[in-house]
Amino acid sequence: MRLRKIFFYIFFILITVFFGIYTSLWNGFELGWLNYLIPNLSFLVIFLLIKYDDLAYIYAGVVGIFIDLFTPSIHAPVFIRYLFLVLILHYLVDYVFTNKSLYAAIILVFLAQLLDLVLYYILTFLGSLVFEQITFFTFSLEYIFFRLLFNVLLIVLLFIVFTVFSKVFLIRINYYRK
Repeated sequence: MRLRKIFFYIFFILITVFFGIYTSLWNGFELGWLNYLIPNLSFLVIFLLIKYDDLAYIYAGVVGIFIDLFTPSIHAPVFIRYLFLVLILHYLVDYVFTNKSLYAAIILVFLAQLLDLVLYYILTFLGSLVFEQITFFTFSLEYIFFRLLFNVLLIVLLFIVFTVFSKVFLIRINYYRK
């Protein structure tokens, strides 16, 4: 049993490294609709919903480190941003959205997208103060909308897959006969 868990974590780390490199490759390039395919927020939400909190923190840390290493930018360190994001989402999953429904998953993805954007602007502003440079913020509603649309579609797909294959999200109702 212990060996199986070790292999699972090794496989998980390899998949996480893949998504970290995948995400960092798309940053900085104009690839049209491929720029919207960033699944990190959906994976963080699904890990927190299925109560794999340690995997969510590992995923956020490893993906953040790889994005920071391979993306040529000094603004808003993704490692710090993703760890703050998981910390906030972890609190929301444990104390606010406790029912593990599809609606909660969609709302959490929306909140994750919003919090990621807010943390990005806050950390970019703080970075511009520290490095004494002028930072101009660009705000694209099209990018935000299509990235949110992709993340919502991905969370619905992940929710359905986890429901069908693992029965994690099924509601159990006790049925008593009289």
